[in-house]
Amino acid sequence: MTAIPAVARNKPLPPNPFHEVDEVAFHDAYHHCLLHEKDAQLSKRGATTKTKEEQYTKEIVYGRCLGYLLTETSHTNGKRMVSDDIIKCDGQREKMNELAETYINHLIRLFRQDKGATPAPSEHPSRLSFDRDRDFFSGTIEPTPKDHRAAKRAALKRDNYRCMVTGCVESAAWYVLESEGSLGEGDVSTSTNFCHIFPPSTNQGRENPSKQSYAESAWKYVYAFGGIKGLEELEGAGIHRLSNGLTLAADLHAAFDNLGLWFESKQDGPENTYLIRTMTPMRGVTTTEVTFTSTDPALELPDGRYLKLHAAICRVAHMSGAAEYMDKHDRDLEELSVLAPDGSSAELFTAHLHQRCVLAYQ
Repeated sequence: MTAIPAVARNKPLPPNPFHEVDEVAFHDAYHHCLLHEKDAQLSKRGATTKTKEEQYTKEIVYGRCLGYLLTETSHTNGKRMVSDDIIKCDGQREKMNELAETYINHLIRLFRQDKGATPAPSEHPSRLSFDRDRDFFSGTIEPTPKDHRAAKRAALKRDNYRCMVTGCVESAAWYVLESEGSLGEGDVSTSTNFCHIFPPSTNQGRENPSKQSYAESAWKYVYAFGGIKGLEELEGAGIHRLSNGLTLAADLHAAFDNLGLWFESKQDGPENTYLIRTMTPMRGVTTTEVTFTSTDPALELPDGRYLKLHAAICRVAHMSGAAEYMDKHDRDLEELSVLAPDGSSAELFTAHLHQRCVLAYQ
Protein backbone atom coordinates (compact mmCIF):
# COMPACT_ATOMS: atom_id res chain seq x y z
CA MET A 1 0.00 0.00 0.00
CA THR A 2 1.25 3.48 -0.84
CA ALA A 3 0.35 6.87 0.51
CA ILE A 4 -2.86 8.48 -0.74
CA PRO A 5 -2.15 10.33 -4.01
CA ALA A 6 -1.80 13.95 -3.06
CA VAL A 7 -3.06 16.41 -5.67
CA ALA A 8 -2.97 16.96 -9.43
CA ARG A 9 -0.05 19.03 -10.67
CA ASN A 10 -0.59 22.15 -12.80
CA LYS A 11 -4.34 21.87 -12.41
CA PRO A 12 -6.56 24.45 -14.16
CA LEU A 13 -8.70 26.47 -11.79
CA PRO A 14 -12.16 24.93 -11.35
CA PRO A 15 -15.32 27.02 -11.84
CA ASN A 16 -15.93 29.75 -9.28
CA PRO A 17 -16.87 27.99 -5.99
CA PHE A 18 -17.95 31.17 -4.18
CA HIS A 19 -21.54 32.40 -4.09
CA GLU A 20 -21.92 35.65 -6.01
CA VAL A 21 -24.33 37.09 -3.40
CA ASP A 22 -23.29 35.60 -0.06
CA GLU A 23 -19.52 35.69 -0.79
CA VAL A 24 -19.22 38.69 -3.07
CA ALA A 25 -15.59 39.63 -2.32
CA PHE A 26 -14.33 36.05 -2.63
CA HIS A 27 -16.41 35.49 -5.77
CA ASP A 28 -15.12 38.66 -7.46
CA ALA A 29 -11.50 37.99 -6.49
CA TYR A 30 -11.65 34.41 -7.79
CA HIS A 31 -13.24 35.69 -11.02
CA HIS A 32 -10.18 37.90 -11.55
CA CYS A 33 -7.98 34.82 -11.12
CA LEU A 34 -9.99 32.93 -13.74
CA LEU A 35 -9.66 35.83 -16.16
CA HIS A 36 -5.93 36.12 -15.51
CA GLU A 37 -5.45 32.41 -16.17
CA LYS A 38 -7.56 32.58 -19.36
CA ASP A 39 -5.78 35.66 -20.72
CA ALA A 40 -2.37 34.10 -20.09
CA GLN A 41 -3.44 30.88 -21.82
CA LEU A 42 -4.62 32.82 -24.89
CA SER A 43 -1.40 34.83 -24.95
CA LYS A 44 0.64 31.63 -24.71
CA ARG A 45 -1.13 30.16 -27.75
CA GLY A 46 -0.21 33.22 -29.76
CA ALA A 47 3.38 33.47 -28.49
CA THR A 48 5.96 33.87 -31.25
CA THR A 49 9.09 33.15 -29.21
CA LYS A 50 10.07 30.64 -26.57
CA THR A 51 10.80 33.47 -24.13
CA LYS A 52 7.27 34.85 -24.46
CA GLU A 53 5.78 31.37 -24.18
CA GLU A 54 7.66 30.82 -20.92
CA GLN A 55 6.52 34.21 -19.63
CA TYR A 56 2.87 33.42 -20.30
CA THR A 57 3.29 29.98 -18.73
CA LYS A 58 4.53 31.71 -15.62
CA GLU A 59 1.52 34.04 -15.69
CA ILE A 60 -0.79 31.02 -15.83
CA VAL A 61 0.92 29.79 -12.68
CA TYR A 62 0.42 33.19 -11.05
CA GLY A 63 -3.31 33.24 -11.74
CA ARG A 64 -3.74 29.71 -10.44
CA CYS A 65 -1.63 30.39 -7.37
CA LEU A 66 -3.85 33.28 -6.29
CA GLY A 67 -6.98 31.27 -7.05
CA TYR A 68 -5.88 28.24 -5.08
CA LEU A 69 -4.84 30.42 -2.17
CA LEU A 70 -8.51 31.41 -1.98
CA THR A 71 -9.89 27.87 -2.21
CA GLU A 72 -7.30 25.95 -0.20
CA THR A 73 -7.07 28.36 2.74
CA SER A 74 -9.50 27.53 5.52
CA HIS A 75 -8.62 30.56 7.64
CA THR A 76 -11.07 33.41 6.94
CA ASN A 77 -8.51 36.16 7.53
CA GLY A 78 -6.26 34.66 4.86
CA LYS A 79 -9.11 34.52 2.36
CA ARG A 80 -9.95 38.13 3.10
CA MET A 81 -6.35 39.26 2.77
CA VAL A 82 -5.75 37.64 -0.61
CA SER A 83 -9.19 38.58 -1.97
CA ASP A 84 -8.70 42.23 -0.96
CA ASP A 85 -5.24 42.23 -2.55
CA ILE A 86 -6.59 40.73 -5.77
CA ILE A 87 -9.45 43.22 -6.03
CA LYS A 88 -7.02 46.12 -5.50
CA CYS A 89 -5.18 44.95 -8.63
CA ASP A 90 -8.34 45.86 -10.59
CA GLY A 91 -7.59 43.15 -13.13
CA GLN A 92 -4.29 44.74 -14.19
CA ARG A 93 -2.04 41.98 -15.44
CA GLU A 94 1.27 43.25 -14.09
CA LYS A 95 -0.17 43.96 -10.66
CA MET A 96 -1.63 40.45 -10.49
CA ASN A 97 1.76 39.00 -11.43
CA GLU A 98 3.54 41.05 -8.77
CA LEU A 99 0.96 40.05 -6.16
CA ALA A 100 1.38 36.36 -6.95
CA GLU A 101 5.16 36.69 -6.69
CA THR A 102 4.75 38.30 -3.26
CA TYR A 103 2.71 35.37 -1.97
CA ILE A 104 5.08 32.85 -3.53
CA ASN A 105 8.11 34.51 -1.92
CA HIS A 106 6.53 35.02 1.50
CA LEU A 107 4.52 31.81 1.90
CA ILE A 108 5.55 29.07 -0.51
CA ARG A 109 9.29 29.76 -0.35
CA LEU A 110 8.99 30.14 3.42
CA PHE A 111 8.06 26.46 3.70
CA ARG A 112 10.17 25.29 0.75
CA GLN A 113 13.35 24.78 2.75
CA ASP A 114 15.15 22.79 0.03
CA LYS A 115 16.22 25.82 -2.01
CA GLY A 116 17.97 24.11 -4.88
CA ALA A 117 18.83 20.84 -6.59
CA THR A 118 22.39 20.62 -5.30
CA PRO A 119 22.75 22.87 -2.26
CA ALA A 120 26.16 23.70 -0.89
CA PRO A 121 27.47 21.50 1.92
CA SER A 122 25.77 22.56 5.13
CA GLU A 123 26.79 22.51 8.74
CA HIS A 124 23.12 22.46 9.72
CA PRO A 125 23.18 20.60 13.08
CA SER A 126 19.93 18.73 12.49
CA ARG A 127 21.48 17.07 9.44
CA LEU A 128 24.62 15.86 11.15
CA SER A 129 25.19 12.25 12.15
CA PHE A 130 25.43 11.88 15.88
CA ASP A 131 28.10 9.70 17.49
CA ARG A 132 26.93 6.38 18.80
CA ASP A 133 27.36 7.64 22.31
CA ARG A 134 25.22 6.26 25.09
CA ASP A 135 25.51 9.57 26.91
CA PHE A 136 23.73 11.33 24.07
CA PHE A 137 20.65 9.16 24.54
CA SER A 138 20.78 8.77 28.32
CA GLY A 139 21.43 12.42 29.27
CA THR A 140 18.84 14.91 30.49
CA ILE A 141 16.12 15.68 27.95
CA GLU A 142 15.03 19.30 27.58
CA PRO A 143 11.25 19.68 26.99
CA THR A 144 12.00 23.17 25.59
CA PRO A 145 15.13 22.68 23.43
CA LYS A 146 17.34 25.68 22.80
CA ASP A 147 19.24 24.41 19.75
CA HIS A 148 19.19 21.79 16.99
CA ARG A 149 21.07 19.14 18.93
CA ALA A 150 18.82 19.40 21.96
CA ALA A 151 15.76 19.42 19.71
CA LYS A 152 16.77 16.25 17.89
CA ARG A 153 17.57 14.54 21.16
CA ALA A 154 14.24 15.47 22.75
CA ALA A 155 12.28 14.60 19.61
CA LEU A 156 13.93 11.18 19.39
CA LYS A 157 12.93 10.53 22.98
CA ARG A 158 9.39 11.70 22.25
CA ASP A 159 9.17 9.56 19.11
CA ASN A 160 10.66 6.41 20.63
CA TYR A 161 13.85 6.87 18.57
CA ARG A 162 12.00 6.23 15.34
CA CYS A 163 10.90 8.00 12.19
CA MET A 164 7.34 9.16 12.87
CA VAL A 165 6.11 7.86 9.50
CA THR A 166 8.06 4.70 8.69
CA GLY A 167 8.80 3.52 12.23
CA CYS A 168 12.43 2.86 11.29
CA VAL A 169 14.87 3.14 14.19
CA GLU A 170 17.44 5.95 14.31
CA SER A 171 20.68 4.18 13.37
CA ALA A 172 22.75 6.05 15.95
CA ALA A 173 20.45 4.70 18.69
CA TRP A 174 20.33 1.13 17.39
CA TYR A 175 23.06 -0.37 19.58
CA VAL A 176 21.83 1.39 22.70
CA LEU A 177 18.28 0.16 22.17
CA GLU A 178 19.53 -3.30 21.29
CA SER A 179 21.50 -3.52 24.53
CA GLU A 180 18.37 -2.48 26.43
CA GLY A 181 16.22 -5.07 24.67
CA SER A 182 14.03 -2.32 23.22
CA LEU A 183 14.06 -3.45 19.60
CA GLY A 184 11.23 -5.43 18.10
CA GLU A 185 11.15 -8.18 15.52
CA GLY A 186 11.38 -6.69 12.04
CA ASP A 187 12.88 -3.39 13.18
CA VAL A 188 15.25 -1.78 10.68
CA SER A 189 17.50 1.23 11.03
CA THR A 190 17.71 4.51 9.16
CA SER A 191 19.24 7.96 9.52
CA THR A 192 16.73 10.44 10.93
CA ASN A 193 16.62 14.22 11.15
CA PHE A 194 14.78 16.71 13.32
CA CYS A 195 12.63 18.28 10.61
CA HIS A 196 11.47 21.84 11.32
CA ILE A 197 8.03 22.83 10.04
CA PHE A 198 8.90 26.54 10.09
CA PRO A 199 12.59 26.92 9.19
CA PRO A 200 15.05 28.31 11.77
CA SER A 201 16.33 30.84 9.23
CA THR A 202 13.06 32.79 9.40
CA ASN A 203 13.87 34.36 12.76
CA GLN A 204 17.65 34.45 12.52
CA GLY A 205 19.60 37.68 12.07
CA ARG A 206 16.65 39.94 12.71
CA GLU A 207 18.99 42.64 13.98
CA ASN A 208 19.47 43.39 10.28
CA PRO A 209 16.69 45.88 9.30
CA SER A 210 16.09 44.22 5.94
CA LYS A 211 16.00 40.78 7.51
CA GLN A 212 13.60 42.02 10.17
CA SER A 213 11.33 43.53 7.54
CA TYR A 214 11.17 40.26 5.59
CA ALA A 215 10.53 38.19 8.72
CA GLU A 216 7.75 40.47 9.89
CA SER A 217 6.12 40.36 6.45
CA ALA A 218 6.36 36.57 6.30
CA TRP A 219 4.89 36.15 9.77
CA LYS A 220 2.09 38.58 8.85
CA TYR A 221 1.03 36.20 6.10
CA VAL A 222 1.44 33.18 8.39
CA TYR A 223 -0.86 34.80 10.96
CA ALA A 224 -3.46 35.71 8.35
CA PHE A 225 -3.51 32.28 6.73
CA GLY A 226 -2.95 30.12 9.81
CA GLY A 227 -3.74 32.19 12.89
CA ILE A 228 -0.18 31.53 14.07
CA LYS A 229 1.67 34.28 15.96
CA GLY A 230 5.09 33.18 14.83
CA LEU A 231 7.05 36.07 16.30
CA GLU A 232 5.67 35.16 19.72
CA GLU A 233 5.46 31.38 19.53
CA LEU A 234 8.71 30.72 17.70
CA GLU A 235 10.90 33.68 18.62
CA GLY A 236 14.60 33.00 19.18
CA ALA A 237 15.25 29.49 20.47
CA GLY A 238 11.50 28.88 20.33
CA ILE A 239 11.96 27.91 16.69
CA HIS A 240 13.40 24.63 18.02
CA ARG A 241 10.44 23.78 20.23
CA LEU A 242 9.14 20.28 19.71
CA SER A 243 5.78 21.54 18.41
CA ASN A 244 7.70 22.83 15.38
CA GLY A 245 9.40 19.58 14.45
CA LEU A 246 9.12 15.94 13.48
CA THR A 247 11.56 13.05 13.53
CA LEU A 248 11.71 11.87 9.93
CA ALA A 249 13.93 9.55 7.91
CA ALA A 250 16.40 11.57 5.84
CA ASP A 251 14.61 11.06 2.50
CA LEU A 252 11.23 11.95 4.01
CA HIS A 253 12.81 15.03 5.56
CA ALA A 254 14.02 16.11 2.12
CA ALA A 255 10.54 15.57 0.67
CA PHE A 256 8.90 17.53 3.48
CA ASP A 257 11.31 20.42 2.97
CA ASN A 258 10.61 20.38 -0.78
CA LEU A 259 6.79 20.39 -0.34
CA GLY A 260 6.56 16.79 -1.53
CA LEU A 261 5.29 15.39 1.78
CA TRP A 262 2.67 16.77 4.12
CA PHE A 263 0.13 15.74 6.72
CA GLU A 264 -3.60 16.48 6.68
CA SER A 265 -5.62 16.13 9.87
CA LYS A 266 -8.10 13.26 9.84
CA GLN A 267 -11.26 14.71 11.33
CA ASP A 268 -12.94 11.42 12.22
CA GLY A 269 -9.83 9.77 13.66
CA PRO A 270 -8.11 9.79 17.04
CA GLU A 271 -6.40 12.99 18.15
CA ASN A 272 -3.15 13.75 16.30
CA THR A 273 -4.08 11.40 13.45
CA TYR A 274 -3.07 12.56 9.98
CA LEU A 275 -3.44 11.41 6.39
CA ILE A 276 -0.02 11.06 4.77
CA ARG A 277 0.18 12.94 1.49
CA THR A 278 3.05 12.60 -0.98
CA MET A 279 3.57 13.65 -4.58
CA THR A 280 5.42 10.41 -5.42
CA PRO A 281 5.55 6.95 -3.80
CA MET A 282 8.17 6.97 -1.05
CA ARG A 283 10.29 4.16 0.32
CA GLY A 284 9.08 2.95 3.69
CA VAL A 285 5.70 4.69 3.53
CA THR A 286 3.43 1.66 3.73
CA THR A 287 0.32 3.21 5.27
CA THR A 288 -2.09 6.00 4.37
CA GLU A 289 -2.31 7.55 7.82
CA VAL A 290 -0.35 8.00 11.00
CA THR A 291 -1.11 8.84 14.62
CA PHE A 292 1.56 10.84 16.39
CA THR A 293 2.16 9.86 20.01
CA SER A 294 4.63 10.95 22.66
CA THR A 295 6.49 8.68 25.06
CA ASP A 296 6.40 11.52 27.60
CA PRO A 297 3.49 13.98 28.13
CA ALA A 298 6.06 16.72 28.80
CA LEU A 299 7.37 16.40 25.23
CA GLU A 300 4.86 18.16 22.99
CA LEU A 301 3.77 16.78 19.64
CA PRO A 302 3.87 18.73 16.34
CA ASP A 303 1.35 21.57 16.39
CA GLY A 304 -1.65 20.76 14.23
CA ARG A 305 -1.95 24.41 13.14
CA TYR A 306 1.59 24.38 11.77
CA LEU A 307 1.00 21.17 9.84
CA LYS A 308 -2.36 22.42 8.54
CA LEU A 309 -0.83 25.57 7.05
CA HIS A 310 2.12 23.63 5.64
CA ALA A 311 -0.34 21.21 4.00
CA ALA A 312 -2.38 24.03 2.45
CA ILE A 313 0.74 25.65 1.00
CA CYS A 314 1.90 22.31 -0.43
CA ARG A 315 -1.44 21.84 -2.19
CA VAL A 316 -1.39 25.38 -3.59
CA ALA A 317 2.21 24.99 -4.77
CA HIS A 318 1.57 21.81 -6.71
CA MET A 319 -1.91 22.47 -8.09
CA SER A 320 -0.92 25.94 -9.33
CA GLY A 321 2.35 24.73 -10.82
CA ALA A 322 4.39 27.03 -8.56
CA ALA A 323 6.38 24.11 -7.15
CA GLU A 324 7.35 22.89 -10.61
CA TYR A 325 8.15 26.44 -11.69
CA MET A 326 10.49 26.94 -8.71
CA ASP A 327 12.13 23.57 -9.36
CA LYS A 328 12.74 24.53 -13.00
CA HIS A 329 14.03 27.92 -11.96
CA ASP A 330 16.52 26.35 -9.57
CA ARG A 331 17.64 23.79 -12.17
CA ASP A 332 18.18 26.59 -14.68
CA LEU A 333 20.32 28.43 -12.17
CA GLU A 334 22.37 25.30 -11.56
CA GLU A 335 23.06 25.05 -15.30
CA LEU A 336 23.67 28.76 -15.85
CA SER A 337 27.43 29.16 -16.00
CA VAL A 338 27.64 32.25 -18.23
CA LEU A 339 25.08 34.74 -19.46
CA ALA A 340 24.00 34.26 -23.06
CA PRO A 341 25.54 36.91 -25.36
CA ASP A 342 22.16 37.64 -26.98
CA GLY A 343 20.71 38.74 -23.65
CA SER A 344 18.20 35.87 -23.49
CA SER A 345 19.32 34.92 -19.98
CA ALA A 346 18.84 38.44 -18.59
CA GLU A 347 15.43 37.65 -17.10
CA LEU A 348 16.75 34.51 -15.42
CA PHE A 349 19.69 36.44 -14.04
CA THR A 350 17.37 39.14 -12.68
CA ALA A 351 15.13 36.49 -11.12
CA HIS A 352 18.20 34.87 -9.60
CA LEU A 353 19.25 38.15 -8.01
CA HIS A 354 15.74 38.62 -6.64
CA GLN A 355 15.66 35.08 -5.24
CA ARG A 356 19.05 35.50 -3.59
CA CYS A 357 17.80 38.69 -1.93
CA VAL A 358 14.72 36.86 -0.65
CA LEU A 359 16.73 33.91 0.67
CA ALA A 360 19.29 36.19 2.29
CA TYR A 361 16.50 37.58 4.44
CA GLN A 362 15.03 34.21 5.42
